[in-house]
Amino acid sequence: MKKETINVLIVDDHAGIRYLLGLLIEDVGHKTFTATNGLEAVELVRQSGFDLIFMDLCMPVMDGLKALEKIKLIAPDTEVVIVTADNNESNVNEAMKKGAFKFIAKPFENEEITGAIEEVIYFRQIAEAEKNDNRAL
Repeated sequence: MKKETINVLIVDDHAGIRYLLGLLIEDVGHKTFTATNGLEAVELVRQSGFDLIFMDLCMPVMDGLKALEKIKLIAPDTEVVIVTADNNESNVNEAMKKGAFKFIAKPFENEEITGAIEEVIYFRQIAEAEKNDNRAL
């Protein structure tokens, strides 16, 4: 399958995490945008389209669970990967029920982030191919 460039939103209240994730994601060829809390993320999603969002759960103003719920209503095809140190099982389960694509615990390995990007791209390409196959029928 072809190499695809996607738009990725990084949502975390810690500047260092936003910076490091941005470097990593841009290094593998994708475009990044950032938000410092869930409310900013929801507003950005309303204004622009994103293919993938990496989002923390514990943030001021609006937490990741509430933001995930709103984002999935606005942009149901946007995949959201939760990246958080809050590995409380009920929060993880709630995030998955609300439509999170994946959960990655902090501290994370770079390969977990790049692997999540590759998975999202792969599943998007498969869905697009299936849509094209159905159109041909």
